[in-house]
Amino acid sequence: MESATVPNPDATSRLRATLAATKTGSWLDPWVKRALTLLAGLIFVLLVYFLIKLAVESEPVFSAYGFFDFVAKVDWLPSQSTYGAGALVAGTLITSAVALIIGVPVAVATALFVTELAPARWRGWISGTLELLAAVPSVVYGLWGFLFLAPKLKGAEQWFADTFSFIPFVGGDVSAANYFITGLILAIMIVPIVSAISREVMATVPQDHKEAALALGATRWEMIRTAVLPYSRAGIVGGSMLGLGRALGETIAVAILIGGATAGVGDSIFSQGSTLASVIALEFQEATADPEHRAALIGAGLLLFAVTLVINAIARAYITRSETRLARAERDAKRATAAIEAGKLPKVRRRRRLLPRVELATTLAARKRVDRVARGTIATLTAIALLPLALLLGFLIVRGGGAISWDFFTSDPTGAAGAVANTNRFLGESAVAAEANDLGGIRSALIGTLEVVGIAAVVVVPVGIAVAVYLVEYGEGTWFGNFVRYLVDVMTGVPSVVFGLFVYITLVVSQVGGTPFAGWKASVALGLLMLPIVINSALPVLRLVPQQLREAGLALGLPRWKVITRIVLPTALPGLVTGSLLAIARAAGETAPIIFTAGVATALAGDPNGPLNTLPAQIYADVTASSSAQHDRAWGAALTLVVLILLLSLIARLAQRRSRIA
Repeated sequence: MESATVPNPDATSRLRATLAATKTGSWLDPWVKRALTLLAGLIFVLLVYFLIKLAVESEPVFSAYGFFDFVAKVDWLPSQSTYGAGALVAGTLITSAVALIIGVPVAVATALFVTELAPARWRGWISGTLELLAAVPSVVYGLWGFLFLAPKLKGAEQWFADTFSFIPFVGGDVSAANYFITGLILAIMIVPIVSAISREVMATVPQDHKEAALALGATRWEMIRTAVLPYSRAGIVGGSMLGLGRALGETIAVAILIGGATAGVGDSIFSQGSTLASVIALEFQEATADPEHRAALIGAGLLLFAVTLVINAIARAYITRSETRLARAERDAKRATAAIEAGKLPKVRRRRRLLPRVELATTLAARKRVDRVARGTIATLTAIALLPLALLLGFLIVRGGGAISWDFFTSDPTGAAGAVANTNRFLGESAVAAEANDLGGIRSALIGTLEVVGIAAVVVVPVGIAVAVYLVEYGEGTWFGNFVRYLVDVMTGVPSVVFGLFVYITLVVSQVGGTPFAGWKASVALGLLMLPIVINSALPVLRLVPQQLREAGLALGLPRWKVITRIVLPTALPGLVTGSLLAIARAAGETAPIIFTAGVATALAGDPNGPLNTLPAQIYADVTASSSAQHDRAWGAALTLVVLILLLSLIARLAQRRSRIA
């Protein structure tokens, strides 16, 4: 009998290397790898320059006050050249704490309802609605909170302050703009983030654990409490920390709602105040001519970046811990199965409790009542999570729909009533006199938004996909690939206002290109925001391309770069389009980077080397004005912006459904 020939792995590798050397175009492989490696390395260069630039520009204020005095001093008074960030740090922490206290329970309840209680036909609808909440730009939340929510809730806030005045930091007069209403809007904004991560973690709970709890007689709520929540705890904490990072870095909505008081910390939760992000947005224009004031704002931005970086690092650690727990549970399940098959008793990992769990309901009837109350509470909190979107969209349609007309889209804004009309100025025609009540429309803002975002997308999307290709095809498992992946996570956590501040001090103050404010500078700021989103969305899509397809291409004699361009990228194309469109939608709704770089203008020429108007900047300018007519125009512009972003998100979801590897 002939013995079977066992292939030699070393001989196979040598044969493959010999065949690869003879492939047509294989000489390009090392050059493609070097080019992609260099592109990935530029992220490190960018972040190093980013940190050095912020540190150098903020050095005067830290030299004058010292780091600890700058952080601890509570008076921020530019008119007296006094800069203490203590009140700003306190305002940031207060509003973020309110957001967590309100938003996290609602988000976790929503995740539980979707994964454990909702009928199957409802789950996609609820998840999609929460994704719409995430797609609404922050400036629209600020507009809605300032003109609708704050006036409606002021009476309830005053009643609460009077009734519970014995509680520290609660009593006193209620300001229209205050810490609480700001924290409430932030809570609405973080619910989609915390809920999405919690849903993903809860979906990984082994079905056997839940079925075992139910088989032992547990009610649905007892199953959730004993099997789902303990298993998901680390992921829920990680999602909450990411939500906290989002709340800490929010700028425009906070700037609109918090009031802008900087002389110390407010007396109550219903007092006006400021945060690190809001003071940067509100004061950067007046700081242009004052180097010390500008250095103080940059120092506040650097402090904000450091805080969000630490928060995001903690969040990533908790999420990694949750993934590790899942892998450990799967290993334990396999060992237990093997032990049972071998006729042995499996080892059970027991968790120690410092205190015994007290069961308040012991009879079956009492347990069923607790179960009904718990499930009803979860369903109610889910309805509360969906309510803001219904109110926001309804108010947008009612208020914004009244401003929509053909002239609204074909004329440019004139600023305040009676100012010079810019209806014909978009392409450089001569200005004409305005009518008394003619405020114009949003033509320049709409086209400027498309121009600024389009320039950013044309540059960033290919770069982001190329970096993702390097990480998947060449950097997987290498120290440099892991390092670049960490840097991408760092970029993801940088608040948009800090990126805007960076571009402002790098390109605007130094008047690169001959002008201070320019549309292409806004594109640079938006590109910095889009880059980590494009990379992070492309990574899982590229990893889902079956390895067999790559091996088949190599076996047919294709060089590595042709395998990537002809097999990997075409297969992953729908998913790449989805991630790119979501990044574009995120950039289209950003306000802070644009007002730092393109300025807040009315109607100016469409040259990207000069100031450009955009929809977010126009909304911000109108909502902070005192004219009711400008508020109406803000609603119309907000409705237009939301519809534009929702269309991009819808196209992205449709592209995702068409993906062959979804």
